[in-house]
Amino acid sequence: MKNKFNWTIFLISFFALAVISFVSIIFVAGREEGTVEVIFLSDIMEVLFYIVRFPVLNLIFSLDFVNSYTVIGGYFLNCLLYSFLIERLYVIVKKK
Repeated sequence: MKNKFNWTIFLISFFALAVISFVSIIFVAGREEGTVEVIFLSDIMEVLFYIVRFPVLNLIFSLDFVNSYTVIGGYFLNCLLYSFLIERLYVIVKKK
């Protein structure tokens, strides 16, 4: 029996990751500028910032190919990759 792709889980996880990416960028930028206090939520957002930028954005930054389009595209590709992995894990766990 083949595992069917669950579009609902994929889309929900994609939009959730996109929101988390955007919010974490705002928190990290505010923290670097000194406009956000160091609180527990900003610590969590800083950790999430480094998680959601891996692997595509690390590759883009290491190749020194940075502009606004590649960064936005990198976050988009990361969200797609993580959403696909979340969907596959969901199907595997649900199958058992």
